[in-house]
Amino acid sequence: MIGNTGSGKSTNILRFLGYELKLGIINNLTTLLPTKELHKDHKTFYTSPLPKSCTRFINAVKVPAEMYKKNIP
Repeated sequence: MIGNTGSGKSTNILRFLGYELKLGIINNLTTLLPTKELHKDHKTFYTSPLPKSCTRFINAVKVPAEMYKKNIP
């Protein structure tokens, strides 16, 4: 995915992987956060309401088998 810092790339990747997201607060700002613990291969995808990059490196992810069966909205 390509986009400006803060455009929602990591948030969308988590959603496409099947994670449910809920509104949460970080640094007094509203953001979307996963509702459950991330799979070990997905822990490098951070969500943040700040216009500052959280990306430290490019990451390829294997989608766990149990997530293949979910429908992508």
